[in-house]
Amino acid sequence: QRLISYFLNEISIPPFNYKVQINLESKNRMIQLKNIIYDNKPNTFFQVHLLLDYLDIDQIIIIFSLILLEKKIIFIHPKYDILIQICESFVNLIYPFKWNETFAPNCSEDMTKYIESFIPFIMGFTEEIFESGKNYHKLNEYYIVNIKKKVIFFQNAEKRTRFSLTQCFNTVGKIPTFQFLRDELRSLKKKPFTIKKEKLFKEIFY
Repeated sequence: QRLISYFLNEISIPPFNYKVQINLESKNRMIQLKNIIYDNKPNTFFQVHLLLDYLDIDQIIIIFSLILLEKKIIFIHPKYDILIQICESFVNLIYPFKWNETFAPNCSEDMTKYIESFIPFIMGFTEEIFESGKNYHKLNEYYIVNIKKKVIFFQNAEKRTRFSLTQCFNTVGKIPTFQFLRDELRSLKKKPFTIKKEKLFKEIFY
């Protein structure tokens, strides 16, 4: 805490694209402070229209919020290609942040045991494989996104309940720019899909 306070209050921000080295003799360590201009967006290709086609606007906002807060999320869909693309799309939406926790968008039956993991995760299962791991379903608290049925559930040791936007805000707090985000996405969803629409969608989040 003292070091953080010192850096925030005493050390000047380096010029753009430069770095400053600080020698911490007491810790026998060297720290670098960088000030780099990141104008590059995520390189991973993902199709925006999949999110708009398969999920409601409020559900996109819920999942976006849960990922930012590093919650445990399971995506379910019969097709692995849809699972992978939607999981990767959401991970890219949190730019400039990065998802550094478990990311397994195409899980096999052997991986259902990891549902009881204590660390945050994003996992993808077909419904058949997910249901085969019922023994692990009540050993943890996590969120289930059934893409095909367009529904989100919250699962804990006691029960599984539908999870709405209101419940999301009561649980994790309301996004300050929520109304703007919702209005912009609703407006965008009404337009026919084009490359421009994909770009606008990303700009709303970035």
